[in-house]
Amino acid sequence: MRVSGPVVLLLCACLALPVEAQLTPIISVFEAQLDDALAAADDGLGRSVAVSGETVALGVPGDDGVGGMDTGAVVIFVRSGGVWSQQARLTRPGASPGDAFGASVALSGDTLAVGAPKADGSRGEVHVYLRSGATWSRQQTLGDPGGVPGDSFGAALSLDGETLGVGTPGDDGAGVDRGAVHVHRRSGTTWSLEQSLTAGDGADLDLFGLDVALEGDTLLVGAPLVAAPGAAGAGAAYVFVRSGTQWTEQQKLLPSLPQFEGRCGEAVALSGDTALLGAAGELGPFPGVAGAAYVFVRSGTTWSRQARLVTSYPTAGPRFGRDVALVEDTAVIVSSGLQDKGLGLGFTRAGSFWSHVLLFDDPAPAPFDGAGGTYAAFSGEFVLLAQPADDHAGGLDAGSARVWRLTRGPWDDLGGGCAGAGGVPVLTSGGV
Repeated sequence: MRVSGPVVLLLCACLALPVEAQLTPIISVFEAQLDDALAAADDGLGRSVAVSGETVALGVPGDDGVGGMDTGAVVIFVRSGGVWSQQARLTRPGASPGDAFGASVALSGDTLAVGAPKADGSRGEVHVYLRSGATWSRQQTLGDPGGVPGDSFGAALSLDGETLGVGTPGDDGAGVDRGAVHVHRRSGTTWSLEQSLTAGDGADLDLFGLDVALEGDTLLVGAPLVAAPGAAGAGAAYVFVRSGTQWTEQQKLLPSLPQFEGRCGEAVALSGDTALLGAAGELGPFPGVAGAAYVFVRSGTTWSRQARLVTSYPTAGPRFGRDVALVEDTAVIVSSGLQDKGLGLGFTRAGSFWSHVLLFDDPAPAPFDGAGGTYAAFSGEFVLLAQPADDHAGGLDAGSARVWRLTRGPWDDLGGGCAGAGGVPVLTSGGV
């Protein structure tokens, strides 16, 4: 692991806001770059990311372990005294070539779920671990209910306390690749299937469950290839709510102007009554910049679009919305960046107004570091961006992740006044 000195970025968007919608200033401090101690070429560390408190989990699905090529691994980092260090490295028991263990991860307190969607003939598996002290032990292995080859059970995961949502986008159902989400619940030390969910209007190739987000009794499911009239692959997301042990579909969330291959719902995030959907395939408002993200808010049982977020940041590049993360009124949205260097953009909400206030940029960017995608996780205090195609001493495409710490406070605590925005455009909230 390499730890850099603090790099501080203080941004705001108060110049364009009315008094009643002033934003709380945020300081972003770059803390560390996280690399696997056993890094090797083509490992792809960071293909999946999760953060909970001061613990980070990074999937390494390309790791060549004792089971052969691309068996996969997960590395876990913890923060103590402001320093991040590697705590553990987990691999799949009985690993086989191509398992892709670590293709997805989810973390909640001392519980970690790891997806291996290519295991068991691509039926997929999920392994649940529990931490005691500094030791992680496997608690249970979950399999695809009624699974068949190609289901990819565990391609996406979301964990909140005793509930785990498992995305299975290759589930055929009554057709081909319609997708499903299997919700599991823990009682004591045992995880059991609570319910299997599908879209009420599901169709072939929707890929329902390619991404999932869970909080309390609400589950958000991305289905990026849902078709709209005249717009194949426009995408959508579905909200499910639980009452007791029964999940029901509450609403289907759609982009405001469905576009061909817009892929709305390719990435999803959920916080309270706010949902965030990435639509990285949509056309952007400026040459060389493409993609969008949609914010939906719930009132009672009804979800409404609050904003369509785009960016005019000059080096944002295409694929804005490829990954998203959300905690309360702050969102992190990933873009490919200029020359595929990768970029994270932070947005904050005041009232119903969203503005671009933060930039998370590689301190030493190189072309094509983000070619394998950039993946985001956000705890409210820590922002984590990972690039599985990053090249470093461990090898080409070994992958790495970077951590920023956020602090907030009144302007007086930060020296007063509205800080310069470092060239970041203020207005980024388009029509809904």
